[in-house]
Amino acid sequence: MKRMLWLLAPLLLSAQTAVVEGDAVSAATGGPVAGLHVWLNDKPVLFAITDSAGHFRLADVATGSQFVNASGAGWLNHSAPINVESGRNGAGIKLRMLPEALISGKVEDESGWPVFQAQVMAVRYSLGNGWQQAGSVQTNDLGEYRLAKLPPGRYWLRVQPGSRADWDPRFTTTFYPGPPVAPDSPALSLVTGQQVSGLNIRLRKEEGRQVRGRVIWPAGIPAPAQPQTLRMQSAEPWNAYA
Repeated sequence: MKRMLWLLAPLLLSAQTAVVEGDAVSAATGGPVAGLHVWLNDKPVLFAITDSAGHFRLADVATGSQFVNASGAGWLNHSAPINVESGRNGAGIKLRMLPEALISGKVEDESGWPVFQAQVMAVRYSLGNGWQQAGSVQTNDLGEYRLAKLPPGRYWLRVQPGSRADWDPRFTTTFYPGPPVAPDSPALSLVTGQQVSGLNIRLRKEEGRQVRGRVIWPAGIPAPAQPQTLRMQSAEPWNAYA
């Protein structure tokens, strides 16, 4: 009896798995997309690379609800739910890939010298999710940055001075094209697949401001005997990304 179960084990196992295959195409042109990394949220992780025809094939996939994911240079990450049925070949899956938008350029100080390790962040706003960070990179030794994998939308760039602030603390955070005071503030608009290059941002110095005042405690509440510390904090929407 044990020998019979041992012989049947491979058959029982194969009945609980399936083959998932399909094609990755450009949503813009319909042409095949080669070189994509395609995987499932299965354990162990299964993956394949799309061939020159955009085709992929994943064998021994566990049955049930899964997500098929695709990622590759020049394309936005893609994820879609699928239902894998036992013993069936899940052919005919079509992954429609959107080309990425990207922004690249340099960060310079007020004298035109490149700024190393400046933090460049792309911030966007949507009605459903509010303010979001869409990408963040550091500049290299030439002051160059490249923000990739951006979906279409309106963007603000937030640049922190990095190592330049160690030399001169007057260098402050800079925004392009300006601070996102509200969702309708002037922004950089990108369409699907648009590539904006040569967007150079120059840091500026701020001498700072001095604020003086007096704290008045509510009636009936005694003032603290010990000195109190006051701290100013930005209430602007981008403060969440500080």
